Amino acid sequence: MITISNFVNSFYSTNDIPEYKIPEYAIIGRSNVGKSSFINMITNNKIAKQSNKPGKTRLINYFIIDKKYYLVDFPGYSYAIVSKKMRKHWNDNMNYFLLKRSNLNYTFLLIDISIPPQRIDINQIDFLHYNNIPFILIFTKSDKISNNLLNKNINIYKSIIINNINYLPLYIIVSSLKKIGKMDVYDFFHKMNKKYLNL
Repeated sequence: MITISNFVNSFYSTNDIPEYKIPEYAIIGRSNVGKSSFINMITNNKIAKQSNKPGKTRLINYFIIDKKYYLVDFPGYSYAIVSKKMRKHWNDNMNYFLLKRSNLNYTFLLIDISIPPQRIDINQIDFLHYNNIPFILIFTKSDKISNNLLNKNINIYKSIIINNINYLPLYIIVSSLKKIGKMDVYDFFHKMNKKYLNL
């Protein structure tokens, strides 16, 4: 369980971020995939600003969890109502962080499972895999479709991913609205904290 969560700071660029001493977990995904809703669900706290408008998150936001590790929320990649230059800045920042950040323990890649697989999400999975960046898939918005369509979309993802990288990463199905998958996320954090923090 997460008992204490607080917003720490926002940063325009990865160059502005201090070298913190405790572990970090990156949260990435397409614009409007539900990153803020996911953070608020697992923290039981409305610490991340939510919006139906793509591109609401424009800075790199740090949240400290139980005074032991950070969640790092990135602007969404793909479509947002900002300039191409700004989208490139966001993507460059995210990729540099994922590749170079020394205390990054794991990356949560959020994917909207209510729509068919998107090429940009598949490319992000490939990027994480081929750069040896540990990651877990979080399939969001599962409440918006039937169980049959949910299973169909997940099976399509499985087929594509296995064909591309020859294995299936860990994944959790969530719904921020119905709190689906919340305990599975807690279990994942517990395992990671035991591994990285020796708890």
